[in-house]
Amino acid sequence: MVCPMKKLLAIVILGLLLCNIGFTDEIEDLEIEGISISDSLILHIEKAEIKKEIELNKSTYSYLPDNKMFGEVYVYSDKFKIYDVLSFFVKPSDNTYSIYAIYGTISYDKNIDDCFKKQKEITKEFSLSFPDARKFEGEINHRIDPSGKSKLYYNYFVLKNGDFIKTECTIFEKGIKEKNNWMNGLSVALSKKIVHDWMASTN
Repeated sequence: MVCPMKKLLAIVILGLLLCNIGFTDEIEDLEIEGISISDSLILHIEKAEIKKEIELNKSTYSYLPDNKMFGEVYVYSDKFKIYDVLSFFVKPSDNTYSIYAIYGTISYDKNIDDCFKKQKEITKEFSLSFPDARKFEGEINHRIDPSGKSKLYYNYFVLKNGDFIKTECTIFEKGIKEKNNWMNGLSVALSKKIVHDWMASTN
């Protein structure tokens, strides 16, 4: 079987590796639900909807020093094969809305233990497919929740160029979860270094 240049992360999620992800150091060679880093988001979503989502979600990152550098766009679709929701990070000032990060999230509200199980499976596959990447794992308080009760359990793979592949299980504090209609679950992300650094910035 000839494997396509664009390898499907959905295949990894299912644990059905139909072709080797390979030893690429370019996250642009990967897809989530058929969408890649550096794609123009307007090829997939109407520009008016992108602007609406950026405005709707801008308060989420108000704690960052430069909270207008990136905007997040959520997309829910019953056409997704694996994920319950996707989100994209784009620059609001970029008329083409080039994608700098993609998060695919699967809800594990009913059984968070299944989230950790799936995360472990995916992390193992990534370890085999990206042997030269630096790996980090741990648990932190979610910065989006000032109470410190929301937790993020992460595994990060840092490629040679500084870009990230991430798996994260998130458990939100009940109150903030219900207020914002968020879900506990597993996220698989492709992220350019600039987005990761932006999220990690402090005043």
